[in-house]
Amino acid sequence: MALKIDADLIAVPSVTGLPATLKLRQTLKSNLSTGEAARIVYTVQGDGKVVFEGGSATFEVAGVLVPNGLLTREDTVGLVWVGEAASPAEVVIDQEITGVENTRHDSVVIAVQ
Repeated sequence: MALKIDADLIAVPSVTGLPATLKLRQTLKSNLSTGEAARIVYTVQGDGKVVFEGGSATFEVAGVLVPNGLLTREDTVGLVWVGEAASPAEVVIDQEITGVENTRHDSVVIAVQ
C-alpha cells in the first residue's frame, strides 16, 4: 500500500454556476522511500450534461511525482453545460489515482446554482 490519500479531494469553489473554473485540491503521500510516479484521472459523473472544458467527461494528469512525504497538489479544471442548463444540480467528480503498487479512489460533489 504505497500510495495514500492524506487529505480528501475538495473543490474550490464547491458551489458555483456554470461555466466555471474549479481548483481540485488534495494531499497525497507515498510509503516508498523514493516516492512514486502516479497518474490521476478525473471523471465527471452523470448523463453527459456537464463535461470538462473541451467536451470530455475525463481529465487526466500523468507523471505526478508523489514523494515519501506529504504532497498537497492542485489541478485547475473547467466545467461546462452540454445542451440546456438544468440548475440547480449536483455534479460528482470521481478521481482515480494509479501509483506503482496500488490505485486509490476519491470524489467530490459540486453544487451548481
